[in-house]
Amino acid sequence: MEIKTRQTAENLKLRIEEVLEEHNTNVMHIYSCTTDNGKNMLKCVAELDKSQQLALDTELHGYANEVATEDTVDDIDGDIEELESVDEAQLDAEVDEMLEAVEGIFASGNVSSCISTLKCAAHTMNLVVKDAVDTENELLKNIRKMVKSCRKTEYSPFFELAKIPLPKIDVETRWGSLFEMVNSLRKNEPFFKDLGAKFPELHLTEEQWAYVEEFVAAFEPMYTVTKNVQSNDLVLGDIFKFIKMCQLQMKKTPAGNRFVGTAVDALTKRSRTMMDNEAFRAAMLFDQRWCFMESPYMTTEDKQAAIEHMLKVSTILKTFKVTPEQNPVTTSKAPKNLVEDDLEALLEEECQQASSSRLCPSQVDLKVKLLELAKRLPVNTDIIKYWESRRYEDPQLYELAMIALSASATQVSVERCFSAVKLLLEQHRLRMSSEMLNDLMTIRCNRDLIPSAMNQLHQNMA
Repeated sequence: MEIKTRQTAENLKLRIEEVLEEHNTNVMHIYSCTTDNGKNMLKCVAELDKSQQLALDTELHGYANEVATEDTVDDIDGDIEELESVDEAQLDAEVDEMLEAVEGIFASGNVSSCISTLKCAAHTMNLVVKDAVDTENELLKNIRKMVKSCRKTEYSPFFELAKIPLPKIDVETRWGSLFEMVNSLRKNEPFFKDLGAKFPELHLTEEQWAYVEEFVAAFEPMYTVTKNVQSNDLVLGDIFKFIKMCQLQMKKTPAGNRFVGTAVDALTKRSRTMMDNEAFRAAMLFDQRWCFMESPYMTTEDKQAAIEHMLKVSTILKTFKVTPEQNPVTTSKAPKNLVEDDLEALLEEECQQASSSRLCPSQVDLKVKLLELAKRLPVNTDIIKYWESRRYEDPQLYELAMIALSASATQVSVERCFSAVKLLLEQHRLRMSSEMLNDLMTIRCNRDLIPSAMNQLHQNMA
């Protein structure tokens, strides 16, 4: 969707609601939003959370809200002449009192919204490096200047003869490019030292080469993590695993490295901020690689907060649970036996009703089940497959686990969509309609679903 207005929180919220409506859903179905640290996005998620709370209150207390609204309108209509005569400060005070009365009715419900704001893991890694590296350091400035000089025309034959690629130039918005630039020097250090001995502007001092060595040693684990978090279908427990691996590798760095101490502190601080989130704790609760009895990675307070969050999600699920009548069984065009069809419909209805009853036990029973998630799993376990294996053993926990583990760890998929738009909307295709662009992007970003969609289409046409 093209946004032609200012990207304020209010405008972004309206666009998100339009997209939800296009897909026949609404704000009540949002579980979490993964964003960077942009204030407009953080405020947008907060506004969506308010909308979800209002929708839940309307669902559960529609009558009370309607009565409160009618009473408020009647009061305003009856006293309109009196209100016109009072000063502005008194008017504001009376309006605030009326709003507080309505909010009091909303607060009387026992269901609250659950939209959580998750920090993008890839963006968090970028911030860690920015915290740990002084980009205005004179040594780094001289290294960057030397790299740019290497790209002059007169030095190209030396690189071609030695079959060595030109060193990369870093981009301010991508910290990985900074590592790639410095690492390209380290990997071909003898060549660059020989070149620097011949040409003064390509010369690096011993202090600058020491800076290169220490930089690569300290940030290579971080660079690996940055690449890992760009993978598809990551759960938040995987992010925690990558961070632990990074910390382990940094501990192996030779003592005296000027970057390691600052980098470890920044990583610890940023990762703690990223994980200080209800959705993150909930995902860890269902990830038995990290959450088990006496786990050092999940405190009792973390578990309690995660359980309370999932109890809230369980309650919200009941407000829009699909009934059998709303989800009819798709039938084929082949000749049918009416008796068998009626029996199949009856069985389907009974099974769905039985499933629904299993998914709605008391909150006490659900809390006990969540507390019993105590078995530790190996770190290389595919947690999604693990819960798939428990799908029929405990369908209620399975449903909640799929929700908790569905929270997106990064915005990488969105960034890939931005890149795909550049490939589709070329210079000679700028008059393409927004509908056509949207259709092409839908196909391009969901190519893995095309085979199953085609099979389903053939079955429906059979």
